[in-house]
Amino acid sequence: MDDLTDANEGVNSGSPQHQSSLTTEERLERYYDSRGINKTKENQYANDIEIAIASAQKANSPESAILALKKMQPYLQANTRLGGMALLELTIALWQRDGQPDDDLLEKLVGNAHVKGQVQQLIKRGKPPSRDNSFWQGICNPNQWWD
Repeated sequence: MDDLTDANEGVNSGSPQHQSSLTTEERLERYYDSRGINKTKENQYANDIEIAIASAQKANSPESAILALKKMQPYLQANTRLGGMALLELTIALWQRDGQPDDDLLEKLVGNAHVKGQVQQLIKRGKPPSRDNSFWQGICNPNQWWD
């Protein structure tokens, strides 16, 4: 009977008893690995990514937003909060510029719990309105002056 138990130990390495011996950090690392998330680079450039997101949101044109975000794209993870926010802004800017969505980016973002609702609304509504955050647009916007 001991031989059978010893033989089964290697097979049942995913058993609850084995899982409970893992530390929280090990479990979290396994979760990230299973989702294809590498948080090292994103964490290293987190401040720069946040600045790029803010720049993209304030950009006067889709091209300006794309330029700000493309620099950070190699460090973005589609399944993290920060990466999802940045890639969502990039998706919006690309859609505004090209007139059609980037289906690959949208598909990645639908799986991100942090931005899933925003992505679904974006898909439902269609092409986002154009960016024109220029000084003159703010002053001369007729919607601002007449109701």
